[in-house]
Amino acid sequence: MHAETNIPKISEPLHINKRTTVLFIIGIIILILLLFLIGIDKVWSAMSKLDVRILLLLIGLQVFIIFLHTLRWAIVLYDKIKNKEISFTSLFLATSVGLFSGNIVPAGSVVSEPIRAYILSKLDNFPVAKSFGSAIINLNLEILPVLLLIFISLYFVLADEISLYVALLLIIAAIVVGILSLVSFLSIVDRKRALKIVTFFIKLFSKFSFLKKRMSETKNKIDDIVSEFHDGAKYGLNIKIFGLGTIISFIIWFFSFLRLYTIFIAIGYNIDIVVFVTVLVVVLIISYIPTLPGGIGIWEVSSTGLYTLLGVPSEYAAAAVIVDRIISYWFVSLFGYTALIVAYKRINNINELEHSEKKRLK
Repeated sequence: MHAETNIPKISEPLHINKRTTVLFIIGIIILILLLFLIGIDKVWSAMSKLDVRILLLLIGLQVFIIFLHTLRWAIVLYDKIKNKEISFTSLFLATSVGLFSGNIVPAGSVVSEPIRAYILSKLDNFPVAKSFGSAIINLNLEILPVLLLIFISLYFVLADEISLYVALLLIIAAIVVGILSLVSFLSIVDRKRALKIVTFFIKLFSKFSFLKKRMSETKNKIDDIVSEFHDGAKYGLNIKIFGLGTIISFIIWFFSFLRLYTIFIAIGYNIDIVVFVTVLVVVLIISYIPTLPGGIGIWEVSSTGLYTLLGVPSEYAAAAVIVDRIISYWFVSLFGYTALIVAYKRINNINELEHSEKKRLK
């Protein structure tokens, strides 16, 4: 007996369209070309210097980073967890799935928040608009750390006269992040703007085959949805939540930077901290441009190219970046896909129980 459900079964947990598949293949080809250009033997020689124990430690660190992402969202939804409306386990699963979805489509940061919100709403029968509102606030907690990183990098670039073009890119990025944060804040305090944002995401959701039917039904409940969105997003106006969440964001970025820095040291290259931070922030900005899924190929090429341009031997640059991406991209994708399967099994079980209960009461 199968439940009537609006999400697919485990046999097809996520639909990836042909365009995304083609872009993903292009990214892989770019990565392979990079390895051939530098020399696979040279890159492998540098990578082989990494102790397996350090690699396992860094994978453990990545799991801890995923936990921190979950903890930040849990702080936003603390009252709901306290009242047992949602569970930390569900948040962890939804967060992992969100990170996975962000890795497999272009403009992943835009898509990942709606997906994680949807998964949470299904796992704990929590209103999807409230869940999405809280996910938007969770994303906003990245703003201060990202702005600070941009300004630190800008200072390094100007002080060391690295490149006028890099400085210009950082200035533009700071302006864009500032505008986006303002728009996001206005969506919390201004109902009309919130209505526009919710409408935009309903259209975005409709592009996913397993959400199309639900989004069609959702259009008829837009006013209630906006009210629920505000209810979920209002936590962003709480100073304690904003403060704690921002601190966790700083910690997440610290460990993310530490992961790559440790790899450089472990393969035998003592990288200059100014070069390290500047390149990482610039590539982070480039990765936000919706090109290839998860920035695959683009991230590796731009990172390696910039490090090499600033004096890091190409084989060390490529080796460190590729190992880091094995952890931060490939491992996270595998981890997130596993979480997706677990989440969907739970959701299907919940739907079957609800269906059985309805039949019993008839």
